[in-house]
Amino acid sequence: TLVVVLETEPGCDIDALVGECAELGVLVQAEARGLVQVEARYDELASLAALPGVVHIREPLLASPKEEVTEGLEVIFTEDWHAMGVDGSGVNVAILDVGFSGWEELVGTELPDDTVDHGVTGSSDHGTAVSEIVHDLAPGATLHLWQFRTDVEYFEALEEILAEDIDVVNASVGFDNVWHADGSSPFAQAVDQVTERGIVYVAAAGNETGRYRIGTLSDVDGDGWAEIGGEDSVKVTNAFAGSRVSLRWSEPFGEAEVDLDLVLFDDDGDVCDISEEVQDGNDNPTESADCVVNGPWLHAWIRVDSLPDGVALEELTAWVYAPYGVVSPTEASTLTLPADAAGAIAVGAYDPSTLELLEYSSLGPTDDGRLKPDVVAPSGVSTSAYSIPFEGTSAAAPHVT
Repeated sequence: TLVVVLETEPGCDIDALVGECAELGVLVQAEARGLVQVEARYDELASLAALPGVVHIREPLLASPKEEVTEGLEVIFTEDWHAMGVDGSGVNVAILDVGFSGWEELVGTELPDDTVDHGVTGSSDHGTAVSEIVHDLAPGATLHLWQFRTDVEYFEALEEILAEDIDVVNASVGFDNVWHADGSSPFAQAVDQVTERGIVYVAAAGNETGRYRIGTLSDVDGDGWAEIGGEDSVKVTNAFAGSRVSLRWSEPFGEAEVDLDLVLFDDDGDVCDISEEVQDGNDNPTESADCVVNGPWLHAWIRVDSLPDGVALEELTAWVYAPYGVVSPTEASTLTLPADAAGAIAVGAYDPSTLELLEYSSLGPTDDGRLKPDVVAPSGVSTSAYSIPFEGTSAAAPHVT
């Protein structure tokens, strides 16, 4: 059988025409605006053409989906791998992300027909855009969608991935300034467990350049407020809706004994928030504070609450992180976790039109001196999920995946 369209003359009795088609045993699929779409055998076409009111029979006009293909495809595929049969067929890819809004509407066009849902929701379209890029480059691969928001959910998802027949994991997500980027964090260790099982783990390196001030601590004037890299405080961009600042210093996690506090001031010198977790030998070397102010800036100060005998501030390095940026940032060693994992392929971002590294792309080395990111890939590319270019190492990672 074949599908054809019957074009009719003005004033044609469409209901009568549909009835006559039924009498011929021809299936009517749709009718609108004087057109009748039917499924018929080739030897039935002459009878259809002879029906009253039919003036023409033709093939239907086919709509083409307005899909977005990442500009990274041509940049990466200097040879046509798809034409050579290399398209990801037989490979199971886990997309580990924070949300997949609208993914079901893209199945069969931007996403493969056999996409597997592992309990995702529509809280964000970030994972949907990531999945599109993987499908553009590896149209034969089966995509498995996993969603998480918290660290516990992240670990739970990795356990589920280990129980499935997964070959590659894409994680365009990360955790910032919550642990040393030296491969020792629970996040990095979990990734290494995954890769030791033979699964490839691709991690976004992070978009954290411009968001860290890193430096040696000191208290030159002895006033109980520590300088970082010789500066009294860190000037932080305020987002008005609420800004969070975190502090980390170079004692081992679970063994911190230098007790530091993080104090946030507004432009008028008023205290906005204080983080004063106790560190007395079996704690983590972190503090985190957040507040809402009207001005454009916050000022982060580090207060020395307790310094054990025999320990000098100058022996410590501190990391101050703010998601909306800091003034005079430190560029090196700004990786998101778990891009520092030994087993992860950490991906930075470059502009596919200029081939230049994008200024936000996180830089290494890791805190223990290893080279990261491992590779870079295109960002600022087109997807259906986003109406604007998809920026960030989140977009770069799925090209590598």
